[in-house]
Amino acid sequence: MVRTGKPRVKLEYSGSSARQPLRAFLLGAYLSEIGGELMTQAILAMAIALVAVALLAAMSLRANRRFQMEPRLPMQWWLDGSVTWTAPRRVALAFTPVLAAICLAAVVALAIFVKPRVGQEHLVTPAILAVALVCLCVHAVHLWMMRRTVQRKA
Repeated sequence: MVRTGKPRVKLEYSGSSARQPLRAFLLGAYLSEIGGELMTQAILAMAIALVAVALLAAMSLRANRRFQMEPRLPMQWWLDGSVTWTAPRRVALAFTPVLAAICLAAVVALAIFVKPRVGQEHLVTPAILAVALVCLCVHAVHLWMMRRTVQRKA
């Protein structure tokens, strides 16, 4: 059987560098075809996402200590400020970080596996940074509204 065309995945390791197998393991064989600059942006996007999720988790852990006497925390409010529904404390505090981790993972996957349009290669890092900052701000506002509601109730 004769093969024609370009092979889909080509893994070649030259030299004894320990970083090349690690890079192939972490980022997949596809990244070897992307190029150096886009690979750097993909690694930076993963780092930004990991830092953002770590900050969200730290914010939630700190809030968990603050709200330890509350069995349930508000999750949603009407426009007049009244609580529409609550969730158990740990679920309420874990919801936003888990949702953000899913969103950031999707954006990082797009940054890794989808080639940007010509002329937009430099926008990968600002896009992931914007998504991470929005997630952090939304979580901070949610925690602030929880604290305000709990203080008003006391």
